[in-house]
Amino acid sequence: MLQWGPWDPHYEIEYQRVSRDAQPFLDGDWNARMAVLRAGDPAVLSKRLIEFNLYRVSRLEAYLRKRDADGTINGSILIYHVGAEDLRNAFDGPAPERVADPRILEDMAGLPGEFTPPSR
Repeated sequence: MLQWGPWDPHYEIEYQRVSRDAQPFLDGDWNARMAVLRAGDPAVLSKRLIEFNLYRVSRLEAYLRKRDADGTINGSILIYHVGAEDLRNAFDGPAPERVADPRILEDMAGLPGEFTPPSR
């Protein structure tokens, strides 16, 4: 499940998984798309495509966080001019943010919440 915050390694792994699942629906190969539809449960396929769209939008948001907005509306709504190359980079390029997975840090600390590594 996606949460607000930085794009972490867990999100990237899930994004790659749902991208593979959605690929037949993105390609122009009608026969491949129909084969997937015939072989799968429509409810499961629908859920996977919804997940894919959520992860895709979240990855685009993470990609855009790296750059300054092109403008604002009333000082609170950010405006970005996004072209085809930007979309290719956001969806198919390297992970947009490289941060530690907070779930791993929590496991390391053995406690929920923030983990502060010991100072050296």
